[in-house]
Amino acid sequence: MISEGRRHPFRMSRLAACLALAIALEHDASGMSDHARSRRPTHVPVLPVTSCDDDGSPGTLRSVVAGAQSGDVIDLSELTCSTISLAAGAIRVPQEALTFVGPGSAHLSLEANQSYQRIVEHSGHGTLRIGGLRVSGGWATAPAYGGCIYSAGSLDVHDLTVAFCKAVGAPGQPSMGGGIYAAGSLTLRQSVVTGNESNPGSVGFGGGAFARGGLYVYYSTVSNNHSLNLVGGGGYGGGLFALGDVNIFASTISDNEAVNVGGLSIAGNAMTAVVSNSTVSGNLATRYIAGVYSNTPLYVYSSTIAFNNATQQSSIHVTPGGLEIYAAPATLESSIIAGNTAAGVAFDVGIDAGASVTGVGNLIRTASNLMPPDTIIDDPQLMPLQHNGGDTATLALAPTSPAIDHGIGNASPYDQRGFGYVRTFGAAADIGAYELQVVDFLFRSGFDGGMD
Repeated sequence: MISEGRRHPFRMSRLAACLALAIALEHDASGMSDHARSRRPTHVPVLPVTSCDDDGSPGTLRSVVAGAQSGDVIDLSELTCSTISLAAGAIRVPQEALTFVGPGSAHLSLEANQSYQRIVEHSGHGTLRIGGLRVSGGWATAPAYGGCIYSAGSLDVHDLTVAFCKAVGAPGQPSMGGGIYAAGSLTLRQSVVTGNESNPGSVGFGGGAFARGGLYVYYSTVSNNHSLNLVGGGGYGGGLFALGDVNIFASTISDNEAVNVGGLSIAGNAMTAVVSNSTVSGNLATRYIAGVYSNTPLYVYSSTIAFNNATQQSSIHVTPGGLEIYAAPATLESSIIAGNTAAGVAFDVGIDAGASVTGVGNLIRTASNLMPPDTIIDDPQLMPLQHNGGDTATLALAPTSPAIDHGIGNASPYDQRGFGYVRTFGAAADIGAYELQVVDFLFRSGFDGGMD
């Protein structure tokens, strides 16, 4: 499994944040020969953005990016405005690699200003890094790839909010990534992707984001995104759609909607996919499979997939409401998969086209095939999805849940909420993404001034 360190606040002391990131990038030389490493510069140039205008004058974001070299850091952290309105269309990034550093996603937003253009277009084939910003209101058509952010290479973001963006395909044309499209890999760290739409003229993929390469999501929330058909086509992956390797860690995918696969669609020829310490809940499919679909060897550890709803079941394939495992093996460990429905009937796990399941320590209520022999089939007694601590929403366990002390620990010392919320409290770990512990009992008893 891959895990990420606990979140630290992104907003450091302004320029220091840029320099720290630049130094980190400079020392990230994995895969380089000693000779190539010795030829790298001793520092990364940091280019300040000093104006909130978008007229192309010196100091504006558009002007600074146009004058940057590949590998530079674009520093927006000293700006005092809350919004840069992009009246002149998308910020075009032809450089192979570039880094944007803002003051924090709650402090500075790049807005499309109803221009029906993207926010950022990266035509380089290296890695675009963006941190400490909010982008919203972007629109992509012809091709409808990435409503707010498009990258012909890879994208690595931290403390980024992507909201209310659209990829709208022309009749007969696909759309990919309502919020984000990455032709390479996509990495989300402590980020939020919400309210985006991939509306296809024929078929759409990834209402929130689409990754043609690997998809890596850490301590992030993907919620309320949509991939729906406008002209009789189909939409797949309301939250996320990935063709490469996948790792979802300590994240929540919730309340997304698609024609097929409301939450997370893993549908490529990847080597492996991992969902660990994460929650998939409240997603909707107007046809088939509401939670997670995978045709890749899948590992689900200490996670909760619950309350996802598909309105139909296929007459040809096995299409559950929660987790669909198709033509590949899956290992389920210490996870809750319950409360999911398909066509109004409880249906949590489906196994199709020669797929297989192994594992230990799970709570799974309904499945198309026999689950591992120690699987618990009781009601897990999950509380509503809400913030129970940490950066992402979770489904807490009631104090009488049969999931308590019946799971097994994993490589992470903490549950989905992260630092301060141990993975094992009591006789053994709890099943699922959430570990009931003393801080939760105190909160529910009102000792901290909270709920009764």
